[in-house]
Amino acid sequence: MTRMNPAVDYRAPAFPWVIRVARTAKSFQVYADGALVVAGALQPADDGLRIQVVDRASQTPSLQEVAMLALAESILFDNDGNSAVLMSPEDALPLRNDPTGLALSRDGERLRVTRHGLLQVPTLWHWRPSMRVAPEIWTESGTVRHPQRHAHPQGLLYRRHFPAVGRTLAFEMYDEARHLEVFHQWQHQKRVARFWELDKPKEELAAYLRSVMRNPHHIPVIASLDGELSGYFEVYWTLEDRLGPYYDAQPFDRGFHFLVGNREHLGNDLFRTFMEGIAHFLFLEDPRTRRIMAEPRADNVALLRYVALIPYWKKRFEFDFPHKRAALLQANREDFFAETSRP
Repeated sequence: MTRMNPAVDYRAPAFPWVIRVARTAKSFQVYADGALVVAGALQPADDGLRIQVVDRASQTPSLQEVAMLALAESILFDNDGNSAVLMSPEDALPLRNDPTGLALSRDGERLRVTRHGLLQVPTLWHWRPSMRVAPEIWTESGTVRHPQRHAHPQGLLYRRHFPAVGRTLAFEMYDEARHLEVFHQWQHQKRVARFWELDKPKEELAAYLRSVMRNPHHIPVIASLDGELSGYFEVYWTLEDRLGPYYDAQPFDRGFHFLVGNREHLGNDLFRTFMEGIAHFLFLEDPRTRRIMAEPRADNVALLRYVALIPYWKKRFEFDFPHKRAALLQANREDFFAETSRP
């Protein structure tokens, strides 16, 4: 009997389709909303699988692109150890346009997609599928000069399935009508209040979050796992943030504060998923972002113990804010993609 790999569904934030990838050891089919998009054969190669397209049922270029990327992702990140997907230039045609063409490299007469290249293409996971960057126009906020930041996005920002834990992580913009109640509940947990010090009435929390929404340098983000609300991330540009003067901040460094409010989503494995997901999201936001920073309280021993187990996160030093002693954490772009691309 031919073994079927579990079907994997993809819901790319920037596209309307639900993409399903079905594979056996020798064949594949990719569907969009139940209709066949592309099908073909799979052949073992030295370090991965070779794709041979037999049927392109859809001629919509963007749909073909997303379908082929989903197929490549399902092969490269399914825990089977495949490190490359190989295909002919003709079969790779949907992937040869910007931005996804940047995931391809030549291997003799074939084109190759690797984990390292695919992870840096935003199309499958990010609200903005293009890697084009905004013009670098400098402005001032108070006494700080910095690049002009893009307007806040809306709705779903990022979604990605993590096979290692069997969960799908999503980030979306905070919405007061849907999220204020649970944010209030999270802030009144003793373990959260100890570090956030926001165990306040709901009206004060609503005012706090509205101020974050108005701040062009900060973005309030709600995380979920498999559609169940998990926690809160407050993302910021470090150059304009209070953190900026405490280290050698660069123009496109990002930072974040976060909490996991859902007690069912605690633990090391899911913590690593959150940390990988937020870093991946922010590195995809702008290819000029080389570093992501965090500054938890230095006495948050449990968090720092978890961070120490993640190779691409490093503790640089401790320092004193007016309100707390903090540990400065840093993830470098090069280290992140090198480590998360490993089998």
